[in-house]
Amino acid sequence: MTASERLQKATDNIASRVAGKPPFRHKVKLILSDAGVVFVDGTADTNIVTNDDGPADLTMESTVAVMQAIDSGELDPFSAFMQGKLSIEGDQGLAAAFGTLIEK
Repeated sequence: MTASERLQKATDNIASRVAGKPPFRHKVKLILSDAGVVFVDGTADTNIVTNDDGPADLTMESTVAVMQAIDSGELDPFSAFMQGKLSIEGDQGLAAAFGTLIEK
């Protein structure tokens, strides 16, 4: 799978999880170092998910494989953070809230 295909799959996955949920009220940037950027803008009437890059209240960076491991439950987000597999810039409480927003 190419980087653009991995990015599209990640973007679609997050978009489907936030669809219909109340606006998050924050902007979140997920940098997938081996694929690209997924940007969630929850400051409008709905959560909007794009691949645009812009200023965010919370920025997380990892790889597609690590995010898939977190998503599948194979890896705990806190463990990923402590092992340096996931970096977070911004409020860690906001990161936890975002994790709840995109849960299955």
